[in-house]
Amino acid sequence: MLDRLGGLEPDVDLHAVFDLHPLPGSYRVGPFDLTGLSLPHFVPDAGVRIEVDGIVLSYSGDTGPTPALAELGRDADLIMVEATDRAGETKPSHPKPVDLHRGWSVGSSRVPAG
Repeated sequence: MLDRLGGLEPDVDLHAVFDLHPLPGSYRVGPFDLTGLSLPHFVPDAGVRIEVDGIVLSYSGDTGPTPALAELGRDADLIMVEATDRAGETKPSHPKPVDLHRGWSVGSSRVPAG
C-alpha cells in the first residue's frame, strides 16, 4: 500500500513515516487501542475500531452483511460505513440496500444525536 501511495509523495520515504500493522489484528498506537476485523468483500477487507478514554469510533469500508460488522460497531459512539454503488455494477459481493439496513440494525443500539 505504501508503495502505491509513494507515487503521490515521491520525495518522502513513507516507510520511515508510517508503521504498518497487518489487519486483522489488535494494536496500541499512542493512546489509541486499534482493532481490525476481517469483513467480506471481493478483495481483502478489514473494518477498524478505535478506542480511547471510553470513546469508540468504528469504520468499515464497502462490505456485505456479517456478524463481524455488528461486533465492530457494538457500543460505538460513532460508526462510519462506506458503501459505493456505481452505475452498472452488479457484483454479487456488493450488498443490496436492504442488506446494508439489515447489517446496520444488527449492531445499532445507540440513539442518534440530535
